[in-house]
Amino acid sequence: MSRSNITLPSPAKGSTGERISEFAEDAKNELAKSMNGLVLAAHEIAANIDSVAGNPAGELARGAAGLLDSFQRSLENHSVAEILEEGEALVRRNPAASLGIAVASGFVIARLLRGSPEE
Repeated sequence: MSRSNITLPSPAKGSTGERISEFAEDAKNELAKSMNGLVLAAHEIAANIDSVAGNPAGELARGAAGLLDSFQRSLENHSVAEILEEGEALVRRNPAASLGIAVASGFVIARLLRGSPEE
């Protein structure tokens, strides 16, 4: 089975595609910047959990903080096109898990949008 590498076409200067690409890059960069505080807080919380609850809980908290840190660095170091290509490759490697995640995400989003019933 051959795997094709997807390359996104370069949008024409001033086109809607170019504006969307620029918007996506700007949004990605803003998200990466805004995650700085979250990453610092996660590391601080992990240190507090480690000192209060001990090694097993602290290790889990440090792992979660490390994942946030890794995600933030990945956002900073990759373009939107690269992130999309990585996502596609992940879905191709794990189609069943991807479908399960999509269904679960849709369920959660539907529940959030529907809100709680009024009493």
